[in-house]
Amino acid sequence: MTNQPSIDQVAITLAALAYQDQAGLDTGLGDPSLATRGNWELQWGQATHLDNLAYVVGNGERYCLAVRGTIMSVFNIFEDIDVGLTAVPGSSDPTPMVSKGWADAVNNILEATPDAGTPGAGTSLQAFLSSLPAGATMYVTGHSLGASTAQVLACWIKETFPNLVVEPHTFANPTAGTADFAAYFAKLLPNSVRWDNANDNIPRGYGQLGAVRSSYAESGPLRCPDTARVALDALEALLGRTTYVQAGTPSPPIELPIVPAAAGTTSDQWYAELGVQHSSYTYLHLLGAPLVSGQPAEPWPPQALPYK
Repeated sequence: MTNQPSIDQVAITLAALAYQDQAGLDTGLGDPSLATRGNWELQWGQATHLDNLAYVVGNGERYCLAVRGTIMSVFNIFEDIDVGLTAVPGSSDPTPMVSKGWADAVNNILEATPDAGTPGAGTSLQAFLSSLPAGATMYVTGHSLGASTAQVLACWIKETFPNLVVEPHTFANPTAGTADFAAYFAKLLPNSVRWDNANDNIPRGYGQLGAVRSSYAESGPLRCPDTARVALDALEALLGRTTYVQAGTPSPPIELPIVPAAAGTTSDQWYAELGVQHSSYTYLHLLGAPLVSGQPAEPWPPQALPYK
């Protein structure tokens, strides 16, 4: 990467680094080969509460709050499927509604404080934000669950600190809330950007679950497996008549071509395709940003499925 990285390249890098532990984050932030170029200093965090994790970095008068996506934990899984509606945290308007799971994730982050020995130790996110100068820019980013949480959290920040310039840049997020929320979000945060890989199934939840069943080919090697269909049926039952609508300004189109599968029909191949298409590494790849450290060790994207 020879030119100055775009804020979207920086944002997806910080979203991907949110999956690292504290040591990995420190190493990544100091790596001049990444889109962050070693120029974004950790200011607050990491901070974790009930497996929701966030951190803040700074670069002059620009800051970025990054929220971690789903990890295999009971708390995160329940947040992913808790599709009941609730009011937006921090908003006095009861009309815009968001998933209770995302609202819970926001409240967990607001409860979190960094551990001793890390920047902002013992300080809440609200206390940290109150120390920033008026007019400072706060980017908010995340991938997957982290992206949906970031959208809702960005609303809370703008409502609570109206003198901050708040700008969400999110990647691969499931729908955060209703059409009323999407309209509220657009008015409150008009400079937001949402990046969705056209072959990623996760942004189709919860508003386009039917499209998941037919993704990657209705028949043949990548037919949606029965286990996924059962899960989709259950999620639709939980949704009932609730309609979710994506919020935020969509980015220019990006798409990772379907990765070829070996002959035969296996559930592993369909799930592997879903994993490749949704991976934070794929979003780094599609935005032209260097991959962060960690798995996968091989070049990304893989050349065939299933991948290890």
